[in-house]
Amino acid sequence: MHVLSHLAILTATLFWASSFAAGKVGVAAMPASEIFAIRFTVAALILWPFVLLRGRAAVAWRSVALPSLVLGALSPSLASLCFYWGMLTTSAVNAVVIAALMPLMTSLAARLLIGEKVAVRVVVGSLVALAGIVLLVSDDAAANAGSIKGDALCVAGLVLMCLSQTYMRRLNRDVADPLAITVWQLTGGAAMSLVVMAGFESWLDARGWMAVPSLEMWLLIGYLTIFVSIATFLLNNYGLRRMSAAQSSLYYVLMAPLGAPISYFWLGESITARDAAAIALVAAGVAIPVAVIALRRLRASSAAPT
Repeated sequence: MHVLSHLAILTATLFWASSFAAGKVGVAAMPASEIFAIRFTVAALILWPFVLLRGRAAVAWRSVALPSLVLGALSPSLASLCFYWGMLTTSAVNAVVIAALMPLMTSLAARLLIGEKVAVRVVVGSLVALAGIVLLVSDDAAANAGSIKGDALCVAGLVLMCLSQTYMRRLNRDVADPLAITVWQLTGGAAMSLVVMAGFESWLDARGWMAVPSLEMWLLIGYLTIFVSIATFLLNNYGLRRMSAAQSSLYYVLMAPLGAPISYFWLGESITARDAAAIALVAAGVAIPVAVIALRRLRASSAAPT
C-alpha cells in the first residue's frame, strides 16, 4: 500500500473541499473567469522556474505538454468555471454535494475510456448517490429557489472533472513527472480562462471585470493559487501515479461532509434536513465500494491460518 500516495490524495481533497466556500465568496465580488485567469496564471508563473531549472519545459511535447494543456483547459479551467457560474444561483452546499459524485462518475468513465474495470459495488453505489442528487435538486424545486440552472452547471463541471481525472490517471501512469504535468496543466487552465474572460464571460455575468481587485480578493486568490491550485494539483498528480482513477477519486467523498460544514460556518448557508439526507445518501453511495472491499479483507484476514 503506497501510504504517501493516499496521503497526497487525501490532502488534495481537503483543499478542494474548502474551495467551494471560497469560490462562493469570490464570485460575489468578481467574475469567475477573472478569478481563474489570475489564479492559474500566477500559479503557472510560480512553478515554471522550477521546471525550467530541471530542463523539462520542452520535453516530450506530444506525450506530456500537449495532453496536459488540453486536460488543463477542461479541468481545472472549464470544470471549475461551471461550478463557479453555478454558484451564482445555487448554494455552495449543493455544489459540493454534486462534486462528491466524482468517485462514481470517474469509475464509470475509467471503464469506458481507458478500460479500467467497474465492479458491481460501484454500480450500486452510483445508484444510491444518484438518489442523493435527485433529493438535493428536488429540495431546490420544492423551495422554488431558482437554482436548477446552477445545479445543472455544477453537473456539467462534474462531467468535465471526471473526464480530465480519468485521462490524467493514464498520463501520470505513463509519464511519472507530476511537476511537468502540473505546470502544463495550469498553463492550459490559464489560457482557457483568459479566452473565456475575454470572449464569453459576459454571457453569464454582466458585471464586467474588476479593474483593481481589493486586498480581500487578492488574499482569497492567493489562497486559491497556493493551496487549491499548486498544492492540490501537485498532490493529486503525485497520487495518481500509483492509484487508479476510480480508487483515487473515492477520497473525494470527503468533499460533501467537509465542504458543507465549511459553507455553513464561513458563509452562513443553511443546511436543511433534506440537504443533510442528500449528503448522507451521496456519502453512503460512494462509501459502498470501500466498505465492500474492507469487509472482504477483514474476512480474508480472519479466515487466514494463524
